[in-house]
Amino acid sequence: MDLQLNNQHDTLPELLAHEIEGWKHILETIMEENSFLKNKLGALLKVATYDPEFLGNAEYFQNKFLKQDETIAFLRKDIEEQIRTLVPIKLVDSNNRTNIIRTQQQLRTDMESTETDFNNLLFEFNNFLALTLTK
Repeated sequence: MDLQLNNQHDTLPELLAHEIEGWKHILETIMEENSFLKNKLGALLKVATYDPEFLGNAEYFQNKFLKQDETIAFLRKDIEEQIRTLVPIKLVDSNNRTNIIRTQQQLRTDMESTETDFNNLLFEFNNFLALTLTK
């Protein structure tokens, strides 16, 4: 992949770093929303009528929220490593350039998957809330 630059003053590392900054904001938003969902679940546990199905669903969502926290932590670590790689180099060496672009593409795929998974989890949890609160 050879990225065409619209502005001759932009360099590939700057463009990749800009993309990474966007990802960091997205992860921060997902992290905050995930925390909010865990708090919602905790509040629901305080007032809900307990039955085996409800408890099973509550445990399922708690585990999904914890898994989301782990995914975010791993992505943040990988993103920070990519940033450290971008800072000191000029991408003159084609091996460095290829490795950095390959890593960026993998991060892009991982971010897309994380966003999709979280949106599905959010939808699923909101349906669970609606069903639980209307019983």
